[in-house]
Amino acid sequence: MKTVWDFFDNNCNHEFYHYCDRSGGFEEFTGTVKNVCALNTVNTDRVIQWCKDNRDTMTQNKEHTAIRDYHEGETKKIVGYPRAVGYEGYNVINNEWSNTHELYELIGGKEAISQMGLIDDHLMLRLYVQLPGQFVPWHSDSMQAWRERNKDIKPHLVMPDEMVKLREQYGPWRAIQMASAKSKTTKGRIGRRIICLSNWVEGQFIQMGSQTLTGWRTGTVIASPPAIWHMTVNGSIVPRISMTVTGVLKPDVLY
Repeated sequence: MKTVWDFFDNNCNHEFYHYCDRSGGFEEFTGTVKNVCALNTVNTDRVIQWCKDNRDTMTQNKEHTAIRDYHEGETKKIVGYPRAVGYEGYNVINNEWSNTHELYELIGGKEAISQMGLIDDHLMLRLYVQLPGQFVPWHSDSMQAWRERNKDIKPHLVMPDEMVKLREQYGPWRAIQMASAKSKTTKGRIGRRIICLSNWVEGQFIQMGSQTLTGWRTGTVIASPPAIWHMTVNGSIVPRISMTVTGVLKPDVLY
């Protein structure tokens, strides 16, 4: 556990802060985050019942502090930085279920995937229950697990180090567009969606870049563009339920 003096005396956040700054973690991005659609197939009570029925398969994933065998290079660096400023297993926990056909059906199957602007293939679905007091700290996605599972379509994701060069060449807003265009596979561009599986209540928020998102309703689908730094917080008194869907975008969808 970090103390006040780790920051005030030893600047334990210096390297992480510098990395965020160079790769756009503190940039003001205006107009880059959008609601993709609203799924009328999502029902919170049905989701909760599914969780109850599958309680034995829930995992507590400390993904932002665990360095795994497949982490290497820049990904290993990104995963390690939060630990340097005090984000450890005791305060960063994801209660989740991962990548089952039942999750696919739970949100509406093929029709829902199409509404979200994704092709119906190479999908990874993760359902999260974020309890009061839990959060996922400031980070940029590496999508490493999805990329490992889909090597056959040769995924390339723009990482923060590459984002530094894009920002220098194109400026912040154009760099986000370029990151979306360059994050691709042999089947098309990489895309991620956040599905809100419960209504927003006061104390909950999602932040992407400089935009703070609140007020969502059950079924709201939010685009999570590649290379955007973001975080989620549940400071309310009820669980926040969501799902991420990672896959390949339809040809006419930018991010």
